[in-house]
Amino acid sequence: MDLCRLQKILDADKWYASERALKNICGELPFCVKCEKDAMYPCAVAYQKFYAKEVKNSCKKVKK
Repeated sequence: MDLCRLQKILDADKWYASERALKNICGELPFCVKCEKDAMYPCAVAYQKFYAKEVKNSCKKVKK
């Protein structure tokens, strides 16, 4: 999935979650630890970095 499309999906998800929480949840999702706010698509980049690490660790476990 391209970054632009992923960013739009994540923005919508964040908006709905923020509405439910009655506050802005930007910075509170698990992948936000990888956020670079100056990036063109900050959430999409953070999401890919965060979950890429998880996939790499899973692959290492399978190889053992």
